[in-house]
Amino acid sequence: MPTSKRNRKNRKPDGNTTAPSVRDADRIEAARLVVAGNTLLDAGDYDGAIVEYERAAAVDRAIALSRRNRGKIASAYANRGNAKTHAGDYAGAQADYELASELAQGLPSYLAVPTAEQFLVRGNVKMEKGDYDGAIADFNRAIAINPNFAWAYCGSGLAKAELGDHDGVIDDYDHAIAINPNEAEFYYNRGVSKEYKGDYDAAVADYDFAIYIDPNYAAAYLNKGRIKEGQGDFEGAIADWDRLIAVDPNDARAYYNRSSVKMMQGDYDGAIADYDRVIAISPNFPDAYYNRGTVKANKGDFNGAIADFARAIYINSNDAKSYNNRGVIKEKLGDFEGALADYDQAIVVNPNHEKAYNNRSFIKVMQGDWGAAVADYNRVISINPNDAKAYFGRGIAKALCGDYDAAIADYDHAITITPNDARAYFCRGNAKALQMDYDGAIADYENASILDEDFSPDIDLLPLIYAAKAESERVAEWQRRQAELANLQSENEEWVAMADEAIAEQERLQAQVDELQAKLREQQLAISHIPSYDRARMVSGTDAVPDKINVVYYQNGPEYWPFLSEWLVKRSKASQDKIRAAIARMRKGNFGDSKPLHAPGLFECRLYSGERIYYAKPSDTSILILHGGDKADSDQNSDIA
Repeated sequence: MPTSKRNRKNRKPDGNTTAPSVRDADRIEAARLVVAGNTLLDAGDYDGAIVEYERAAAVDRAIALSRRNRGKIASAYANRGNAKTHAGDYAGAQADYELASELAQGLPSYLAVPTAEQFLVRGNVKMEKGDYDGAIADFNRAIAINPNFAWAYCGSGLAKAELGDHDGVIDDYDHAIAINPNEAEFYYNRGVSKEYKGDYDAAVADYDFAIYIDPNYAAAYLNKGRIKEGQGDFEGAIADWDRLIAVDPNDARAYYNRSSVKMMQGDYDGAIADYDRVIAISPNFPDAYYNRGTVKANKGDFNGAIADFARAIYINSNDAKSYNNRGVIKEKLGDFEGALADYDQAIVVNPNHEKAYNNRSFIKVMQGDWGAAVADYNRVISINPNDAKAYFGRGIAKALCGDYDAAIADYDHAITITPNDARAYFCRGNAKALQMDYDGAIADYENASILDEDFSPDIDLLPLIYAAKAESERVAEWQRRQAELANLQSENEEWVAMADEAIAEQERLQAQVDELQAKLREQQLAISHIPSYDRARMVSGTDAVPDKINVVYYQNGPEYWPFLSEWLVKRSKASQDKIRAAIARMRKGNFGDSKPLHAPGLFECRLYSGERIYYAKPSDTSILILHGGDKADSDQNSDIA
């Protein structure tokens, strides 16, 4: 019988066969182990299958991980990953999924199809690394593979919660609850997002569903109590935390929350007992020491309070609030330097600690360091522009510096923020009184006493205020009258000046009138000495008057000579020349052939026409010409014509 080529390799030259080589034996054993693993895989024993596959790989890796075997081995790891996922072993599941993914590389797609569970685990791993967007992408791929995979919706909701997308969270848990309405965690997580959105009643309803499904769901009791506390339902909050303590007597959170409510209710002993329990469960919880110290301070146990604050600082050296509160207690005990040291340290730890600045500045005011106090109050106001205490304190410091306007402005701010602060009204009243604004001071004192009887002014103060007000009113009235007198005096001086000017002007006018009257008297005198016949003719207005009587008064200067007068124009040129010459001579005091009459300064001149012209020469250089008469009345002696 002919042998195959494979058999020929194992035959000796004499024709006898030999045992397989070690290499061949390893291959055979590896193949056997793979078959055993496949059998276990088909039976659903993924752990057993993987053990056989790993043994096969240890014997002959090439045979165990051949292309023909990798698909089965990858399936075993993927299925074990699914099992670990359901068991909550996400890290182990992720490791199995990664191995399955490596084994499936290069295989046909039907041998390497990823499962929804695999993407769920990948999403959870990314969540742990803070890659929330990547996690959501994996959860969405899991949902795409299996739209009824409630835990994929849950994972997506958790990732969206980390990103603050609470609407998305609620939507995801709506889907998860629709698929699986009996999972308490789904209701709880949806309730948390509703609480973040301020929908407290709906959140409480979800927490109640979670508790209905799982009566020992501690976190649901805790959150329900917190919501009720915020709504002012302290008894309801305490009842929820009591149930939580019944579920888990060592849940420090329940005691801590319950003690805070008891402290607000004034049950200091009950609050201290709860804080004692918290500290017994969590000895290194600094806030428990801080809160217990605060309660002890409220009870007047200052030494116990200082000890608790010191313990909180020992646990957490950056606990600014404990430094601040310890400083307050030291201040109450009169240890101002120790208090300042604690306030300083609180500010070092937290440069924006409002209370520490406020408290430190108050001590500086008491120590007389008003400028430093104002600087601290300025810092508080820069941190919180609505801190009424800072405005009030700065107002006191500025008033002590004598800057009453600035102090009143600060009190105004404090009252605007806290309209019922009797102290601010009282101190503003003091500042106004120091500025002699007595009406404003009285109004502020009245408001202060209405808000708080302890801030009523001293029994001796108001009478002094009213007396000062009356005196100030008298002074104001005196000042008003003084001002009126000053105004009257000023007006009188103006009137006197105007009167002086009027008198001077009157005197100038009177001089002109006197001068004019003198001239008129001279003219009248001259007219009175004209012969009666001619004067009668000049003034009679009868038909015998041949011409209109003209009386012309000329000032010095040729430009004023009456050469253009109507009566002169009508004269002959010879007569005009004679008149000009006569006037020129008379202005120079040379009367020539003019005939003097019996009246002083009055002269007569006859023209060729026989007309008589009369000249009056006043005392100045002016010339008065009076003319009248006709040929019939004229003298025939015309030697001057």
